[in-house]
Parts: sequence; C-alpha cells; structure tokens
Amino acid sequence: MKVVRTVLAGLVVLFALNAGVAAQEKMKAAMEPKPNVPVKILVVLTEYDGEKKISSMPYTLSALASEDSGGKYYARLRMGLKVPIMTSSKEGQSQLQYQDVGTDIDARVEPLSDNRFQLELLVRRSSVHTLEGANKEVAWGMGEGSGRPILRAFSTSFDFVVREGQSTQTTVATDPISGHVLKVDVTLNVVK
Repeated sequence: MKVVRTVLAGLVVLFALNAGVAAQEKMKAAMEPKPNVPVKILVVLTEYDGEKKISSMPYTLSALASEDSGGKYYARLRMGLKVPIMTSSKEGQSQLQYQDVGTDIDARVEPLSDNRFQLELLVRRSSVHTLEGANKEVAWGMGEGSGRPILRAFSTSFDFVVREGQSTQTTVATDPISGHVLKVDVTLNVVK
C-alpha cells in the first residue's frame, strides 16, 4: 500500500512539473514577438452626388505589420499640390501664399492571430472649390473672375481589426456645402 501511495505521489509530482513546463512554454511563445509581415493596404476614397458616383480614387500603401511600432507609422502617402492663394495684410498689401491640397494617408499595422491585423489609419483629404462651383471641384486659376477659392478639408482616423483579404467601409461623411457623400473603403492583403 505504501508503494502504491509513493508511486501515485511521484506521478502527481511528475504531472504537475510537466504541466508547469507546458504552461511556461505557452507563456514564452505568447511573449515572443510575432514575425514582421509585409502587407498592402488599399484605401479607396469614393465621392457620390446622391446615387451617382462622381469619383473613385484608389491609393495603395505597402507596410510592414509589426508588433513594435514605437508610435511610428509604417506607411505614409502624400499626393497633392500647392495652390496659390492671394491674401492681404491689414495695410492692404496683397501677398501670395501656397496652401497644400491633396490626400495624406498614414498607416500602422500590427499582426494578430488567425490572419487578423490591427490597422490604424489616418486619412486627410483637401480640395479646392469656388462659390460659383460649390457642387463640383474646379480647376482653379489665379486670374480675375476665377472666384474666391474654398478649401474643403476631410480628416478621419480609425483603429480596427481586419482579416487578411477583407474589405471594410470605415467612414461615410457628407460635405456641408455640396451635399456630396465621401466613403472610405479599406482592404488589407498579405504580400506573398
């Protein structure tokens, strides 16, 4: 009887040690950083006038999905131009200044389990309008009769989980002057 108890006690200790080692291995695996994963992020800005699609602008960014971003964005895109705008001082002197107009996108991606990714995206878009053409974008010039420009600005940021290959509509916004609706669609794919 003592031999059976001793053997059983030994087996219990052996199982406990084995379970402890397995738990430590799981903790170690969970604490190890996931490998960096190259991804492509497709961001599509689509503008509608009611049901009619006015424009669809796709932007593709390559990024490296990593656990340790250090607060830095892994992908940045800047597409635009500088628009000349006349201003006047209190003394009545005219002065030419340039305003950035276009699209800026910043992205940070972190790999999760099961082909999922934590995606943080910041999208800024600006465009030029005139009061006469508030319902459409115009090619604006510096000459007389061109009207005073209106600079339309749109900005959104979001942080969400997306599966590899999944498309998501993240933002829908309405322009207060023209009534146009701007939709932001995002797709993330792993580069193989």
